Amino acid sequence: MARKIIVLQTATTQSGCLEVRYALWLTPPTAHIPYRAAFGLTPQTSVVPDATADELAALASGSVVEVTGTASYLPGSKIAALGASMIAAYNKAQADLTGDKQWQFAGSSWDGTSWTVKGG
Repeated sequence: MARKIIVLQTATTQSGCLEVRYALWLTPPTAHIPYRAAFGLTPQTSVVPDATADELAALASGSVVEVTGTASYLPGSKIAALGASMIAAYNKAQADLTGDKQWQFAGSSWDGTSWTVKGG
């Protein structure tokens, strides 16, 4: 199964909280992929240092979207607590991306008589 949430770094703050930096790998709607590529929204690299060649290819093609975030947790927090909040962050980010309407009319055209409506 492909990775979706990748912990990049953890640090302890001055107040003793655990700060976690993470990457989310989201799946855009298929109809958005060509527009992401056309507008240069497909990075050739990743913040994930051990990203595989296949993962980098997925990012470069636009079939995966990388988003990063940070979260703070109480001292002594365990991976289950961290995981639950990062999964919630992933689910929200995925829903936001899926519901994104910025390309809803992309590719539509007018031939002088009528509109052909396309879009993601």
